[in-house]
Parts: sequence; structure tokens; C-alpha cells
Amino acid sequence: MLKSRAGGPRRQLGEILITSGILSRDQINEAVRIQVSDPQRRFGTIIVDLGYATEDVIGAALAAQQHTRFVENLEREMTPEAMRLVPQKLAIHHRCVPLTVGDGTLVMAMVNPLDLIAIEDIERATDASVLPVVATASAIDRVLAKYYSKTKSSGFTTR
Repeated sequence: MLKSRAGGPRRQLGEILITSGILSRDQINEAVRIQVSDPQRRFGTIIVDLGYATEDVIGAALAAQQHTRFVENLEREMTPEAMRLVPQKLAIHHRCVPLTVGDGTLVMAMVNPLDLIAIEDIERATDASVLPVVATASAIDRVLAKYYSKTKSSGFTTR
């Protein structure tokens, strides 16, 4: 069985959704069949595309699976210090949003908190330890477009 970052056994996302009463086993099986034929698609994305759950529901389930937080309102938690710390190119490339920084730890909102390449790249660039939290792809994309766009009206200064 896979381990979560917290060290406990990691439950499958489908099992979390079934146990929570959000999806049926038949719905999970359909999503699995689709993923087998298209392994590049993420399981949660398939469930959202099928209309079985919202992006927020999948994000919350993924956060529960990873024993981390699900952040619904990124802008409420973002700090200018964290935004300035992460280079624009890196945030856009890895589709993640820096939220807060303190005591050598950088909290990063990510669609996939298990993306070790993204975590390692950000840690190297910032000299901070990354603590990933979960956010939806659409929320991350909105923030990246708003704060890291070519025309900055945000007041944050990014690199």
C-alpha cells in the first residue's frame, strides 16, 4: 500500500469518494476504464469531466488522501513575500501558487501535492522547504493569469 506524506497508509482516491458517499463503485469503475485507455489523464479530471463530482470535491478528497489542506480561496491566503520568492517562470511551469513563507517553509498550492519534481525545483530556487497544499487547477490558473500575467495590475512584484 502507498504511504502518504504523513507516513500513514494512503487510501485510493476512488475509495475516499465511495466511502464519503460521493460516488458509486460503478462510477469509479467507469473512470478507471477511461484512465486505462488514456493513462495521461488524471483520475480526478476524468471524474469531473464525467460530471460525477466538482473540482472542489475532488480537491478536498485529494487533500484528505494526502493528509494536507484544501485551499478554496487562494487570494485570501497569498502573501506578497511568498509571491516574490517564487520566480514567475517556475510558478507557471509547475502550475502552482506560493501562499505563505515563514521559518524556512514555503506553503505552495498545487493541483498535485505529490509532484516531487515541482517541489524540488521550487525548493532549489527558493532555499525553502515546500509544504504542498491542494487547490483546484482552475483556481491556480486564475491566480497565475491575474498575478503573473504580462500586465501586472496586482501590486505584487514577481520575477
